[in-house]
Amino acid sequence: MPGNQVEHSERVYSGIVLSALTFEDLHIWNADDAALAIARSLDCNTLIATLMRMRGIEDHAQAREFLRPGLLDIGKAFSLGEGVPSGEDFLRHVGPDTRVVVYGDYDVDGVTSTALGVELCLSLGASVRYFIPDRHRQGYGLHEDMVRAIAQTGCDFLLVVDCGTKSREAKEAARELGIPVFVFDHHLPDEGGEEGDHWGYLVNPHVSGGNLAARRLSAAGVLWVWILQNNLASPSWLGERLDLVALSTIADCMELGVPNRTLVHEGLQVLGRSLRPGMQVLKESLGLNERFITEEDVSMRIAPCINAAGRLDLAELAVKVLLSEEGYPEWVDRLVSLNRQRQNVSAKIYGEILPALQEGQRVFLNSSWPAGVLSGVASRACSRFYCPVVLAAPVGEGIRGTVRFPRGGNAVEFLREKAPSLTAWGGHPYAAGFSTPRDVWGSLAEEMEQDLRGFIPEQEKIHVCASPPVVFSPSLWNQIARLGPFGKGNPYPLLFCEQDLRIPRRNFGAGGKHLAFIHGDVEIIAWNGTSFFEHYGFPSGVVYRPRLNLWRGRSQVQLILEYAVYEKLMA
Repeated sequence: MPGNQVEHSERVYSGIVLSALTFEDLHIWNADDAALAIARSLDCNTLIATLMRMRGIEDHAQAREFLRPGLLDIGKAFSLGEGVPSGEDFLRHVGPDTRVVVYGDYDVDGVTSTALGVELCLSLGASVRYFIPDRHRQGYGLHEDMVRAIAQTGCDFLLVVDCGTKSREAKEAARELGIPVFVFDHHLPDEGGEEGDHWGYLVNPHVSGGNLAARRLSAAGVLWVWILQNNLASPSWLGERLDLVALSTIADCMELGVPNRTLVHEGLQVLGRSLRPGMQVLKESLGLNERFITEEDVSMRIAPCINAAGRLDLAELAVKVLLSEEGYPEWVDRLVSLNRQRQNVSAKIYGEILPALQEGQRVFLNSSWPAGVLSGVASRACSRFYCPVVLAAPVGEGIRGTVRFPRGGNAVEFLREKAPSLTAWGGHPYAAGFSTPRDVWGSLAEEMEQDLRGFIPEQEKIHVCASPPVVFSPSLWNQIARLGPFGKGNPYPLLFCEQDLRIPRRNFGAGGKHLAFIHGDVEIIAWNGTSFFEHYGFPSGVVYRPRLNLWRGRSQVQLILEYAVYEKLMA
């Protein structure tokens, strides 16, 4: 047995199912002359230089920028576009004693941007309330009836976040009621963009012609950058709220170019410092290290808890935790409990659709499904089978559904073509939602099924860096960590080793369901590997990833098996 064998925490990885690939599915990178030059110039490991080459970095100047992003002048990286309302426009309406209502959305981005909007208006002396529609009763977006209800309770100014770009009727109602409206959004507009003749102000880079960096912002990111560029808060105030931007950017799977990476990196440091008592209690409840929070902790642990509030209860619970309102420990307990409930329900739904998915069905509806959990199940199905998926459930008098597309598709354009049959729709290219009358669903579902069965996704190879398993020194791990944070547009480094796994190995976990393959002084961990290899046999190569494992107060780099690579797959 190797001397560095350690106990393995299963809190994140024990549910992962391994995937099988062939060598034709891989693009294998080796160190080239450019990588060697970068390594010499920056005095970094050749592996790190090759990983940067995989990200399209050509020379040491680009590599330096990639490795050393900082908050200095970060505002200059984002152009929100032409005609964006100014801070003066905002301050004309918001000040001491102004009655402000912040209207948000029920996912992580909506909840965090709601919290940021509340804190901004409080800092300006306003009297602030917030409202997030019930996913099940009202659904996504700024609704006319909600605007009228808010007006009846007293409102001088409506701040709308993570929705509102397409809410024409609601904004016209605000005009009629004399309530100014400020919208901060990042969702795609209708074809032709926002007409611009509606009451209020709109900050949306997709409408105003913002640059690529701005169009990759979450809604919370749009609001944060706008506050920065309009000098509405001090640098320290803004820095302390980058945790909200990091949460929203990771949870909404926004592209992690250098500007977004900078915001997320700094935001993770804020999360680690736990400036919000509610987040500190949530981290403790999830067993997370107090100071060391990763993007993986956010995407797999924190964000699902925040999302669970809007999926199975009211998203306002999550806002209470973020704002550390009175009684927040109880709200944290509720979030954790709701997330466990979501996991159980999602697993049940996934099991129900799995046989039909394997037979090629793409559109599903079940009257017993809670609509709030369907987006997560659809994402899992889309990722697992690399195909478009529609899941729907009856809500009130209509049907509400979610659409997921793999690379090569566009969920928004797909729904745009179905617009005559929809009462509401919107979202992002890979993920969108819709509502439709019940009497329309039959024909709509048939049309969707026909279209989706004919969809051919882009076949993209998995990019891996050739590297034998090694003991990752603290120095090497720190160099890899500098390539992060990782996510969409900046994937976690995947390493490849062409080696038969019929080597020394050991079983661990309940019933020996996990495997550890022993390579000299290191191990590659295969979560749930025992049953996988009983089915597929042992491969000719492996794709694995390093990760820092924190377990019982100790930290060590683990190598985690992601894919088993075969010459060919059995039929």
